[in-house]
Amino acid sequence: MSNRTPMAQKTTGLVKLAGLVAAFVFLILLSNTFLQGMRLDLTENGLYSVSDGTSQILNAIDQPLTLQFFFSDEATRKLPSTRIYANRVREMLEEYVQRAGGMIELQIIDPLPFSEEEDQAANYGLQPMQAGRVTGSVYFGLAGTNDVGDVVIVPAFQQRNEQFLEYDLTKLVYTLSHPQQAVIGLLSELPLAGGWNPATRSLVQPWAVYSAISEMFEILQLSKDSLEIGEDIDVLMLVHPKRLSENALYSIDQFVLRGGRLIVFVDPLAETDTAANDSQNPFNDSVGEKSSDIPELFAAWGVQFDPGLVVVDRQLALAVNTGGSRTTEHIGMLGLGDAQLNDADVLTGLLSSINIGLAGHFTLADDATTTLQPLLSTTDDSALLPISRFFYLQDPNSLRDDFEPSGKSFVIAARLSGQVDSAFGETPPASQADIENAHLAKSTDSVNIILVGDADMLANHLWIQVSNFFGQSMLSKFANNGDFVANALDNLGGNEALISIRGRASFSRPFEKVETLRHIADEQFRAKEQELQAQLDETEKALDDLQAGERDDQVLIISDEQRAQIEQFVARRSAIRKELRLVRHNLDRSIEKLGRNLRLINIALVPLLITLLTLALIVFRRRRL
Repeated sequence: MSNRTPMAQKTTGLVKLAGLVAAFVFLILLSNTFLQGMRLDLTENGLYSVSDGTSQILNAIDQPLTLQFFFSDEATRKLPSTRIYANRVREMLEEYVQRAGGMIELQIIDPLPFSEEEDQAANYGLQPMQAGRVTGSVYFGLAGTNDVGDVVIVPAFQQRNEQFLEYDLTKLVYTLSHPQQAVIGLLSELPLAGGWNPATRSLVQPWAVYSAISEMFEILQLSKDSLEIGEDIDVLMLVHPKRLSENALYSIDQFVLRGGRLIVFVDPLAETDTAANDSQNPFNDSVGEKSSDIPELFAAWGVQFDPGLVVVDRQLALAVNTGGSRTTEHIGMLGLGDAQLNDADVLTGLLSSINIGLAGHFTLADDATTTLQPLLSTTDDSALLPISRFFYLQDPNSLRDDFEPSGKSFVIAARLSGQVDSAFGETPPASQADIENAHLAKSTDSVNIILVGDADMLANHLWIQVSNFFGQSMLSKFANNGDFVANALDNLGGNEALISIRGRASFSRPFEKVETLRHIADEQFRAKEQELQAQLDETEKALDDLQAGERDDQVLIISDEQRAQIEQFVARRSAIRKELRLVRHNLDRSIEKLGRNLRLINIALVPLLITLLTLALIVFRRRRL
């Protein structure tokens, strides 16, 4: 039995508690001193870790960069979700600073109303957010500068784009550290750059997509007759390639095998191919001349594309004008929505709609060594029709005759990756025997190719409306076709590290159990609503029958039996409404109970488990001593 007095025991306990507090403070100070910069990401999807591609780009920065993170901290006190996301962006930027080895300076700025910082944010072109109850401008964006004065901005961080946060930040850093424009080598059979239209015998303006990419990239026009793809070309863009010579095919083949990036638009029936309409064109022998394909290269890459088949889809059919004011749905002219765009790829993840016209589809051969990642796809209410069905088509409704859906989705655009062999085998063609570059029989690394089965998607009429306003052309976009092309070239124009970065998981995790409870209750709620509506319909019909029996003096005579039926219905309606309230009440109660349990686990149970584990370790160590 202990001889210590209660007062002495109390004093000893207080001393031990004070010692624990002092040790805790000492450990915090020690960690801040010696563990500064060390990070451990325990999130399920590594939300606060950067990919290998980002690490490569950060390690390769050769000039100092300044990142100015503008966030209206004071103005967003009542916007917790915005502040949580802003905190994630800030911590991700701090991670970039840590990994950049002193080459990135991060400035965090709160642009208060009417301050110089707010003027600075506006001058950079950052976009104020609409923040509900908050009055005044709320900024949540990023401006980056390099030592030569280039400026790249993220106008406003949107939480719906969260999965591409790392890509957006890394792309900004890469653009600042590589300010030169990417060079696009363009080989096109369609008049993207404008020129002479043989059908109308007149000059035409450049297409809107060409004007847009001309502002972003340096474009070199290439000739298929003497195709030379220089080392300065970053991306090769083939649009509707037809009848390419052996030399041209070999140049493309070797460019891809050397690691060159390629985007190719082929088409089973390009309606915008005006050259095929030229009666003086010696190659124009049929409407089939509007088809394009590069079968020799596709075969070497393990890709199958049939230029004689057009993809049709009843669910995606666009309305087209058939003369006068009449319109009808054309199952070959397709409007792809969110569900048909790959939301996990940076090319299509932020787009909402793309329109295509008479497109083909891609598949992989059985012996392919490559991987086909879909970007644009149809629904399973689709089929393949021969291009002959579209020759001189007068009534698009006739395409629905004998339509049988395939029950599967067709890939209209895709990324192609993997190692491939040369289409020319181990030796170059005889015409290329004296070339300076050594022949490559196999790709040096994984190829990076984007395949698109429709060239008409580049035309103005499928994605943009041009109107005249006092002599000025006004462009109004109604689809994201141009954005898709710009994203593809921008992505391919970066280095391999940037291209390798994909969308990340979302920071905002839904409460799946809560959503399940809400879904079940909503189903019950809707069932009760339908039951009530059915009862109301029956009552209205009964009242109509009663009104039909009115006398000439407009006095409605209701029998005791009818009155009893009406009273019974009124009582039943009240009971159903009570059940509806009970369903909603039970839903709220279930969610509140789940919330209480989660708070109990987070606030009490987890700390308790940690405490018990710590005490168990202490007891274990004492017993060993």
